[in-house]
Formats: sequence, C-alpha cells, structure tokens
Amino acid sequence: ASEAQVRGALEFWKYLMEPPNVARWVQASYYVPVRKSAIPLLEGFYRENPFRKVAFEQITQAQERPRVPQFSAWAGILAEALEKSLKGGVPPQKALEEAQRKAEATR
Repeated sequence: ASEAQVRGALEFWKYLMEPPNVARWVQASYYVPVRKSAIPLLEGFYRENPFRKVAFEQITQAQERPRVPQFSAWAGILAEALEKSLKGGVPPQKALEEAQRKAEATR
C-alpha cells in the first residue's frame, strides 16, 4: 500500500473508533461496543432496548474457542445434532449420542 493509502486507512480507522461512531454502529448493527468509552453514549439505547444489553453484559463471561484443530468439525457435528433434534424429530439424547460418536471419530 502506498503511504497515502496507509494514512487514509489510519484516518478511517480513527474515525470509526470515535465513541459517537462506535455508538451509532452498535445501534445499527446490534453488535457489542468495541470501546468502553462508547458505553455512556448507549445508556438510552440500552434502556429502550434492554434485550440488546444482555449480550453486552454477558461479554465478561465470554471464553475463547478451544484451540484444537477439530473444533470446527465438532461445532458442525453439534449443529447437525441440534437440527436433527429440533427439526428432524430425532430425540435429543439420540442426536447427542450420535454427535458424540462422530466427534470422537474426528480425533
């Protein structure tokens, strides 16, 4: 990238990270704020939309995904089991037992 492009990208990033812009982005996208300094600007939004604040409040409990190569496969297997149980009429216990067998086979 040219020096002008780098400067432009940096200026754009600075603009995006300004608290009022972060707050607008949160309100438009329903994502959690990426800067703590935007939180006071969202008090009214969260008061009017308390269900949107739940994800924000739960972020303190978030954990990183396991760093194992099989994680993506396991997530897919679990999603498939949930779908079979919720939409396919398969009893939950049976769907999960099948998922367990598949997950163990990916080791």
